[in-house]
Amino acid sequence: MRILVLLSYYAPHWTGLTQYAVRLAEAWVAEGHQVTVLCAQHDASLPLREHRAGVDIIRLPVRTRLSRASLTPALWATAVQCIPTHNVVVIHSPYPEIAGITALTRWYHRPSVVIHHGDVVMPAGWRNRVYQLAMDVTHFLGLRWASHIITHSADYAQHSAWLVPLAARITAITPPVTLPAPDAPAVAVLRARLGGPDALVVGLAGRFVAEKGFDTLIAQLPALRTALPHLRIAYAGAMTVDYEHFYQTQHAQLANHTDIFVSLGLLQHPQDLADFYAACDVLLLPSRSDCSPSVLPEALICGTPIIVNNIPGARAIVHDTGAGVVIDTSDTAALIESLTNLPPVPDVLAMAHHVAPARRAHEYLAVMHELVNPHAPWLSRADESLLDDLLANEVDMAYRRRARTLLTYLELSDGLCVLDCGCGMGVYLHLMAQLRRLHLVGVDGDLRRLRQAQPHATVAVEIAQLPFAPATFDRILISEVLEHLDDDLGTMQALYTLLRPGGIVAVSVPCATYPFWWDPINATREWLGMAPITNAGPITGIWSNHVRLYTPDQLRRVAEQAGFVVEQLEPQTRATVPFAHFIVYSIGKPLLDYGILPAAWVRYADRRAGAANDGRWWHPFNLLRRVMRWVDMANDTGIDPHGSAVTIVAKLRRG
Repeated sequence: MRILVLLSYYAPHWTGLTQYAVRLAEAWVAEGHQVTVLCAQHDASLPLREHRAGVDIIRLPVRTRLSRASLTPALWATAVQCIPTHNVVVIHSPYPEIAGITALTRWYHRPSVVIHHGDVVMPAGWRNRVYQLAMDVTHFLGLRWASHIITHSADYAQHSAWLVPLAARITAITPPVTLPAPDAPAVAVLRARLGGPDALVVGLAGRFVAEKGFDTLIAQLPALRTALPHLRIAYAGAMTVDYEHFYQTQHAQLANHTDIFVSLGLLQHPQDLADFYAACDVLLLPSRSDCSPSVLPEALICGTPIIVNNIPGARAIVHDTGAGVVIDTSDTAALIESLTNLPPVPDVLAMAHHVAPARRAHEYLAVMHELVNPHAPWLSRADESLLDDLLANEVDMAYRRRARTLLTYLELSDGLCVLDCGCGMGVYLHLMAQLRRLHLVGVDGDLRRLRQAQPHATVAVEIAQLPFAPATFDRILISEVLEHLDDDLGTMQALYTLLRPGGIVAVSVPCATYPFWWDPINATREWLGMAPITNAGPITGIWSNHVRLYTPDQLRRVAEQAGFVVEQLEPQTRATVPFAHFIVYSIGKPLLDYGILPAAWVRYADRRAGAANDGRWWHPFNLLRRVMRWVDMANDTGIDPHGSAVTIVAKLRRG
């Protein structure tokens, strides 16, 4: 795969988030994937383009800074060039431009994965409140437009204001961590500096900001010193940051404890970090908010136990591995007790295996492979590309979506015998014939439409009187047919008989809880208690010539009563252009059926002629489809299974 990664800062910038991104990118390269990183040029001395450890890095000049964010106007032109040439886009958030980037990925039909490292939590002050609001808005949009979201723990996702509404699209993956083994002589030297073997050395690590809760610990230092006379605090990190003046607020109190508080500065060399953790008796995390700080697994793989504040996300590694303890670190008595009776030393080998980058990289790749090619092995990337061409003229986005899903459900392979039950003009027969070498049969009761399904084998017959022997077919497709039939259960029972054992039926029906804007006329009539318009007159709607619409439970019930095993069942298409059904079937279809369109325009309008569309963006039909597709992209990330939908699709198997 070609993977495009976007984040604010990349190596040699040094934060836990940056190291996380570096470990993943280099692990993906080691697996044979091509990785490009777009980031800000945080240091003007760094080259704008660099090939580092197999990763292609594009740094964008910083024009100005706003709080924690670096504004890079060149991002947008560069993203427009890069996104279409990559298979998947990965965004490390928080990321100020997340909404714009995910919008571009949807425009270019590229899946996006947001790796969410934590919600933005700003300190007090009106400027910070404005920045907080701006980040909340852009992430509200960006996370909803993303194809998938990965967070460090389910615990954090269940408590994040940004993530709770998006639970259906979230995967939790433990952060990748690696450090060299501590160097014993160096550890001994550092330990002597921190008070020697008799000292109780408590490690702190991270940015010195309000979010990390260091002020809570500083306020407790007088009581801690009294209870623990050999206490030493070793701090690794930057004491001052340019976007927050937290250190200045704590300097006066901290000055009273300089004899026990040792600042080691920002440790950027992995060996120095490993030695720091090994020199500590315990690592303390008093954060107020922290998704899953890398300092915790780093300490554990160096053999140092951890004490963690009881906050969502950070506590997850203790709950998952049993290493360390979780307390309320603002409770002085609980903190003294935990420091007096330290947690047991962790199992270093088990922890190293738990957070190994190669192992975690595979979990990320599995998510991305599913997004890039969700239907493997039945539809390859070449198949997907071919379907894009064949469906290039499709303006009904609900049809386009269900066609791809149903063809996937059928698990087509060469030599299968396939029945299209209610084939109409044979669009599905045409699509299937392009994908595989199959024995295709189409049946329909409308002889006029059936003539257009040639040259495929077709039979003019009512669905209730199918003239085939039992166990004739390997696969059966029945799309938008059951709603027309008085006896839908009888039809499904007949299809069960015609199917060979282990065979598959792919079915679609219109959904009873359809979106208002798909068919506002009938939706309004039903809301007023009036009967829907069921005749196929000049005003067509979702009820045209239909006996019934279905809920997911009703379709499942009919399938199971007929004897099928329901392997998949999914409502599809909620977001839609207003009056989409009317535009397509009351205006567009008659223009084609009655030969009103100019002959030169037919290749842009006929759903059976998609391969002839030359892609001219300015053609009115192509512009209309682009608008339709833009709106439809909201459905790419799945919809509420209990909410409104245009279509219900299902994959059924005969046992």
